[in-house]
Order: sequence, then structure tokens, then C-alpha cells
Amino acid sequence: MSEMGTDYHLPTDASAGTWKFDRDLTHILHDELHWLDVPQRVTFKLCVTVYKCLHGLAPQYLSELCVPDADVAGRRQLRSASRGLLYFPH
Repeated sequence: MSEMGTDYHLPTDASAGTWKFDRDLTHILHDELHWLDVPQRVTFKLCVTVYKCLHGLAPQYLSELCVPDADVAGRRQLRSASRGLLYFPH
């Protein structure tokens, strides 16, 4: 018994070996709130950051690190400059 006199037990799904609560929470987060899994969230945040850098909405220290290949003086004549790639200075 817990201090309040009630034990809380979450039912388990024996076939999957997972907590039913976790499965229901995952369903709510994905279907109701439209949350992304961690890998998709990281990709999304990276894409948003690059978009902001290219459109002048990011801090200057980030925008300096994310430059279109065609904007770099020594690389304008390369065929790859027309592909929309980014140049990341080292």
C-alpha cells in the first residue's frame, strides 16, 4: 500500500510486454496532438533551423555557417552551385 492507502497498478499487455498506459499515451501524442517521434523531431528542427538561416531569421552566428554554395565566390562557377547545396565553412 502507498502512503494514501491506495496501490496504483498499470495493466500490462502480456503479448507485447509493454504498459497499456504507454501505448495509450503514444496513441494520444501521435494521433491527437500530432507529435513526432524523436528522429523525425530532430530532422524537423534541423530543417527549420536551416530555413531560418537562409531567410535571415536565425542568429548571425548560425547564418554565417549555413551559406548557399552559389553565394561563395570561389564556387560560383561549379556545376554543383546550381543544385541548391549549402556550403559549410570549416
